Amino acid sequence: MNLTTRLKYVDPDQEKHLNDFQNELIGHCQVEGKNTGLTKTLKTEAQLRTFIINHAEAKTQSEIDLNHQLNTPVSGMVIANKVQSDAREKINPLQASLTENEHQLKQLELQKKECSPDKQKRILRVCVYVGAGIIAIAEGDFGYEAFRAALIPKIPAIFTAFGIAVAVGFGSHFLGGYIKKAKTKLQRFLRYSVVLIPAFLGFYVLGSLRSNAYNEAVNLTSRVKEISLPTAGNVSAWSITIISFLLFLAALLFSIRVYKTEEERIKDQEYDRVSKEIKSILKKSKVAQNTIEEIQKEANEKAEEALVRYENARAIENRLQAIARLGIEAFKSANLRYRTDGVVPEFFSYPPPFRFKLFFDNLKTTQHEKDIPSYVS
Repeated sequence: MNLTTRLKYVDPDQEKHLNDFQNELIGHCQVEGKNTGLTKTLKTEAQLRTFIINHAEAKTQSEIDLNHQLNTPVSGMVIANKVQSDAREKINPLQASLTENEHQLKQLELQKKECSPDKQKRILRVCVYVGAGIIAIAEGDFGYEAFRAALIPKIPAIFTAFGIAVAVGFGSHFLGGYIKKAKTKLQRFLRYSVVLIPAFLGFYVLGSLRSNAYNEAVNLTSRVKEISLPTAGNVSAWSITIISFLLFLAALLFSIRVYKTEEERIKDQEYDRVSKEIKSILKKSKVAQNTIEEIQKEANEKAEEALVRYENARAIENRLQAIARLGIEAFKSANLRYRTDGVVPEFFSYPPPFRFKLFFDNLKTTQHEKDIPSYVS
């Protein structure tokens, strides 16, 4: 009968050693049982201990001692609890930091909500910036065509047109802020005057260049094709100037409307600061949570390993006791088979118990072990 220990991890060398021990002990018990049966020398319980139990006990105890030397003689649950306790000591500070981070996040979320910018105004601001950009690009492009028509070289014309586009686009924004910062009506009137008068004069110069360029192009086309166009030479510089000035004025007024006040600027800075701090805390919390999971995973693996080692040692100790019991059963079977007097010794039903020194928790036994009479005191 082969008793194979059911373990998660089986050492082939150890398994072979146990099988060899089982075959050797049972074989010796069978030989001794046959000899005592043929000679009819086994008559008392003391003789049973002398003939076979002492031998089986000594051999098995030697194997139990070896198993004890190879495995830590400490309860697997104790080791597992120690591992988990060490893990908790590492996790507790991290868990406390997570709790603190959650508390800070709640406070920061409230601050973020209080300083959250006006979404409608933000959308309107973007639309104004896009509109001012379109007007600036158009003025730069029209200016470039006018400069080229005025026989200005290409490179200077490009740089000048680019300067006009930048002045119109960024000028409407920064000049809008300049006007909005005025504290009195007189100061605002003066700032409007400082901004609009030079702007109107600049647009008039550009309008004149553009009207001249347009009129010359129309007149040239009329002479080449020898036809008279109704609008030939009649495009007014004032018309172009007024259109450009009104577009610039619209961009300026909208820029004044959406320009950030100092209070809004401080509020936006606070919003950005709080948002960065929230991201930083979330990142720290994620790192702490990952660390906790890694520590817990490692602790679980070590605890499971400790329990497996313990269960392995416990199972081997139980198996060795079962081998000793099987040896006695083999002795009794051989003795009864070769006895010629037909007598069944009464002490065969309740043989003397083994006096093993055990090292592991062996309170639990399998159903198979319960079916075999106990020889352990």
